[in-house]
Amino acid sequence: MGDNSVTEEQIREIARKIGEQPGVVQVWLFGSHATGTAGPDSDVDLLAVYEEEPDTLRRMRELDSLFFPRLFAMDIIVIGADEFSRTAEVPGGIAWVVKREGEVLYDRAS
Repeated sequence: MGDNSVTEEQIREIARKIGEQPGVVQVWLFGSHATGTAGPDSDVDLLAVYEEEPDTLRRMRELDSLFFPRLFAMDIIVIGADEFSRTAEVPGGIAWVVKREGEVLYDRAS
């Protein structure tokens, strides 16, 4: 596989575009790019937090379509703000992982 490395600037631009979508209140980067352990072929892991509980599949498809075709591997997960808050202290869950190793790239309140 070729060099599919991604820059921090590209990741921030993706987060900005996700943040422009209706209902998005936060975008988190997590995984190897957040922890500084990414290699040239590492994917980008993002979590989009919606104000309301989202129709998960529909929202994931909408976000996926914003970045097609993709120049590098990327996973975008969606979650509602209430569920994110409720599960952030549940060990092993996605919100728990994101809160511990992630970085907020977009926050509507900021």
